[in-house]
Amino acid sequence: SASHVKTVKSAFLVILMIIMTQVGYLDLINSPRTGNDSFDEESLVMETGGSGSAIVYANNKLSTGEMHSCAILDNGDLKCWGENGDSQLGDGSITDSDVPLSTFSLGTGRTAVAVSAGVYHTCVILDNGDVKCWGSDYLSQLGNGASNNEYTPPNTAIDLGSGRTAVALSAGYHHGCAILDNGDLKCWGWDQYGQVGDGGTNTDQSSPTLVDLGTGRTAVAVSAGKHHTCAILDNGELKCWGQDNYGQLGNGGNTATLTAPSTTSIDLGTGRTAIAVTAATYGEHTCAILDNGDMKCWGRDAYGETGNGGTSLGYVVGGAPLTTAINLGTGRTAVAASAGGFNTCAILDNGELKCWGSDDYGQLGDGGSNTNLNAPSSAAIDLGTGRTAVAVSAGRFHICAILDNGELKCWGKDNVGQLGNGAGTTAQGSPVSVSGG
Repeated sequence: SASHVKTVKSAFLVILMIIMTQVGYLDLINSPRTGNDSFDEESLVMETGGSGSAIVYANNKLSTGEMHSCAILDNGDLKCWGENGDSQLGDGSITDSDVPLSTFSLGTGRTAVAVSAGVYHTCVILDNGDVKCWGSDYLSQLGNGASNNEYTPPNTAIDLGSGRTAVALSAGYHHGCAILDNGDLKCWGWDQYGQVGDGGTNTDQSSPTLVDLGTGRTAVAVSAGKHHTCAILDNGELKCWGQDNYGQLGNGGNTATLTAPSTTSIDLGTGRTAIAVTAATYGEHTCAILDNGDMKCWGRDAYGETGNGGTSLGYVVGGAPLTTAINLGTGRTAVAASAGGFNTCAILDNGELKCWGSDDYGQLGDGGSNTNLNAPSSAAIDLGTGRTAVAVSAGRFHICAILDNGELKCWGKDNVGQLGNGAGTTAQGSPVSVSGG
C-alpha cells in the first residue's frame, strides 16, 4: 500500500563535492556531515584544493552492480536492491528485491561512507576506515583471505595492513581495490588478466596485495573494471593494467596484457592530467575527466560507448584516448562520469546528465527510444522540473542517479528489481523514483 511504499527523497547521504588537486587524497572519511534528519534539502560540502583545481563530484554514495544497486542514507545506513542470488544485498537472504533493503549490521556503531558494487558482491568503507565486502567470493573478490561467501557484512574487516585504513574503494567484476590512508594502492581477487596489478603469475589474491605505482608515487583515485584496473597518481598521471583486448589500457595497442602498471602513463594530451577515471565494470572501455574538464574515452566502441561519434569495431585510435575530447555541448565540461557495460554517463558542470552507447533496455534515459547513441545527445536526460544530478552510476544494463534534492532515480533494465521502484520488473526508458518501505 501507499503507506508502505514511499519515494526516497532527501534520504541519501550528503553528496560531497570535492575540489581535487593533482596532489590530494580523496579523503572522504574526514569530510563534514550534516547530521540533519529532516532530509528536506541537500547541502553540498566542499573542500578547497588550491590553484589549478577542477571541480568533481565524490561519486561514491551510490553504486550499481551487474543487476543490483546500493546507496548510503544520510545517517550512514546502507540499502541495496535488485538481484540477490549471492546475498550481494547483504540482508542474509538470497531473495531478489524490487525495493531497497537494509543490510545487516555493519558493526556496532559503524556507518558507511563509501559503497562500491561488483557483479555479485558489494563492498563498503566504514566511518572508521575499515573495508568490508560480502556476497560471492568464488574468485576471492571479498578479500577476506579465505575465499568464503559472506551473506551479510562480516564481523572482521579486510586486512589492509597494520594500522592502515581506506580512503577510496572500487569493486570490479570479480576483483577490488582500495587506496589506503598513506596513498598505497592494494588490490585483491580474480587475477587471470593481471588486473590485481601485483606483477605476478596471474594467481587470484584472497587478500589485499600492494600495487607498485612507481618510485615515490601514490594513488588519489582508482577504478576497477571488468578485467582491468586504472589509477590516477598524485602527480595527475593515469595508469591502467590488466586485459587489453580492446585497447582499454589506453597505451596505444590492443594486444598486451599488463600484470602491473606501466612505467609510462597514458597520453591524455599535451600538459593534460586526469582528475577522475572510470573503467567499465561490465565492458571493455575506459574514460577519464581531465584537469580542464574535458572527457576522453578509449577501448571497445561496439555501441558508441566511447562517445567519439562513430563506432570503430573494436578499439579507438589504436587503444589510445581520443585526440579530440567528447562533445558534451557548447562550453560544457564534465564533473562526474561512470562507465557501465556498453554505456557511459557524465554529469556536466551545469548539473545536466547525459548518457550514450547502447539503449536496448532504455538505459540512455531518453524516453525509451531504444536507439543507440555514439555521442552525447544535445538534450540532457529529463530528471524532473528544475532537477540536476550530483551522482551517477552505470550498471550493466541499468543506470541510477542522485539528484540535487536527494532523490534517487534509476532507469533501464529491471528484470530482477534493480531499479528499486517497487513496481515489478518492467524496463524503464525514463528515470523512475526509487522507493522504500
